[in-house]
Amino acid sequence: MDDNKLKLDEILNDLLKHSEIDASAIVDKNGIVLSSCTNCGKDADSFGVISAVMFSAANIASNESGIGTVNRVIVHSKHNTLITENTNSSMTLSVLAENKYSIDSIHNEILNTVEQFRSLLKNISLK
Repeated sequence: MDDNKLKLDEILNDLLKHSEIDASAIVDKNGIVLSSCTNCGKDADSFGVISAVMFSAANIASNESGIGTVNRVIVHSKHNTLITENTNSSMTLSVLAENKYSIDSIHNEILNTVEQFRSLLKNISLK
């Protein structure tokens, strides 16, 4: 897991090099933070756990209403947007960005990063 953890950290750090992104986390859907980092002074692990809880709640609501499994959750606030994307059956990638940036450009960065995670995460076991 140590090599994989370093690779996860590297992928998230590369994502944070984009000026529009303030925080990112890869989180198990049970709330276990595998990797997280921020540029905005927020606690990276708390950001990851909160993102996992939000995604889980949205997924429960979606399944209960018969819509199906959630692929993405977007939360807009006055100043920021939080996007949590499903990376595989057990993990999510969350990104926090200021609203002054286009959601489309942020989402494109997320999708590019998700592809990197998918190849790496299929080899990670939390046991």
